[in-house]
Amino acid sequence: MKRKLIAFLVLAVLVLSTFPVLASFPDMESSSWDWSRSAIDKMTSLGIIKGYSDGTFRPGNSITKGEAMVLLSRAAGYTTDGNKKYVEQSTAYYSKLVSSLSTPYRGEISYLIYRGILTESDYLTYAADNVVNAPLKRYEAAELLAKLASNNAKLSGSVTQLTFSDIASITTAMAPYIKYVVDSGIMLGMGNGTFSPNETVTRAQITVMLSRIIPFLSYSYYDGTIKSYDSTTGTLNFVLTDGTAEAIEVPEDVIVRIDGAPASIDTILADSTARITVSNENVVIIETISPDYDTVVNGKYRKIEAIDKNTNAISITDPTTGDVLTYALDKSVTVQKNDSKITVTDLTKDDYVVLSIKSGVVISIVADSKTQTTEGKVTAISFTPTFKMTILTSGQSVSYEFSENVTVTRNKKSSTLENILVGDNVSITTTYGVISAIDATSKTSSIEGSITSLTISNTPSITVTDKSNKSYTYAIVKTPSITTQSGVEKDFYDLRVGDKVSLDIDASTVTSIKIVSSFAGGNGEGSSVNINGIVEYVNTTYGYIKLVDSSELIFVSKATISDSTGKTIALKSISAGDSITAFGVASNGSYTATMVVAHK
Repeated sequence: MKRKLIAFLVLAVLVLSTFPVLASFPDMESSSWDWSRSAIDKMTSLGIIKGYSDGTFRPGNSITKGEAMVLLSRAAGYTTDGNKKYVEQSTAYYSKLVSSLSTPYRGEISYLIYRGILTESDYLTYAADNVVNAPLKRYEAAELLAKLASNNAKLSGSVTQLTFSDIASITTAMAPYIKYVVDSGIMLGMGNGTFSPNETVTRAQITVMLSRIIPFLSYSYYDGTIKSYDSTTGTLNFVLTDGTAEAIEVPEDVIVRIDGAPASIDTILADSTARITVSNENVVIIETISPDYDTVVNGKYRKIEAIDKNTNAISITDPTTGDVLTYALDKSVTVQKNDSKITVTDLTKDDYVVLSIKSGVVISIVADSKTQTTEGKVTAISFTPTFKMTILTSGQSVSYEFSENVTVTRNKKSSTLENILVGDNVSITTTYGVISAIDATSKTSSIEGSITSLTISNTPSITVTDKSNKSYTYAIVKTPSITTQSGVEKDFYDLRVGDKVSLDIDASTVTSIKIVSSFAGGNGEGSSVNINGIVEYVNTTYGYIKLVDSSELIFVSKATISDSTGKTIALKSISAGDSITAFGVASNGSYTATMVVAHK
């Protein structure tokens, strides 16, 4: 592996050292730009940065935070050959998180969060609508470039270790990143002994900085299939696409992504498609796509038996129905128990087993003891057709069913399943994969803001934006208390986008809503309205809906359209006879909707 890796790195150096000479941009002819000319040629040839449509580069223009996100994402691999399917996974996983952003750079921002350069808690510092077009400052460039160049290593450094004359303007939080980029030669001072952390960064400057960062990355990519992970040695068993088997040592803190989601390395499924990114002989990220199994079943192991002289089968007991189920075994079936590879003959009666089935045969078995304890946070609850709960644990979303005699405690008091809420922290005990006990804890809070989005479905939700322009999305209990300031009871359908509301929140779920003030009020021109009715016809050409017994038209070109489950649908999916609820504004004898919910 090491010999092959070195060969890849030598090739990378050759590629990065042979840039074609580019024609100069007309606004770069002055010798005053000589300090940045080679870097601009180099980075434009790599496609990291581009000129404007009029042929200029505009080297002295400030780079905005949004533009910086685009450049960093490209340097990190957003447009790299072979990364497309993993980029798509990242944008899909973080699409809900960044959905409120107006910037067209949502994909690039999602990728930077995916790569760990931005976090889910700080991405709005660079991407929020009120800052995304603001100029990038030098201390912000230092932080972003240090995270990228160091592959998210934990950095240290203090203000006293810096030798600039303006260290009084450098905060403790800035110091580790500034120290790293200065020590690495990625950023220099301003030539007068200062670092000038609050000065803005120009297009020429960011291009030079990015050109200096390339040697720190020197990315090499290995594509193939994950076979297993040995936690005792920290070794990942990997098969390259050419069939070559490799044992790859990986650090404990390596970034792992499974189907776009953050995960731990020991949760990667065998036979997952993977790309391993290496920077200067260090594995920096392992990206995987789970195998396309036909189905996954679990149960209580009973026995292995022969179907015929060529085929064995495994029989299990379904933990919820008690049915005995039998499945044929693939000749090369893999079996794992307690993170160790075993054979089917090593399975013991009453083991809890998870079978992965493809094309009608079991290709993978993971066994464990019948009782397991798992901790996580509730992310979804479904009541039909059966009560199911999804929790986020170790970076993975896992759904569970409940046994009939499940015991429930919440905040140290005996409780029931109906009282478990999205956002609860839970410790669950499973017996043969089915929850037999759950211990939940939560915190209550409140927030005031304006409604910016409502989802009317089997799992309703609400998004509000507070006075600091931060947006928050919460699930809503099945029967929330909804009242006006004066105590008048209201219905969920009385809520309107734009209403100012006060929310009481338990865990991450809204339990009560108080309407502080209604948006635009009344029924006059420009007022906010909710419309319920039966569709007479839909005009997809001009984007409007006509209701039965109504002369007004509902224009929906700017609306979010969803079905009763909350799934986004196209206007053409709505047909005559459907019932709809539209939220919008009266205008010129018609209505402009911001949201439409269709009920088939």
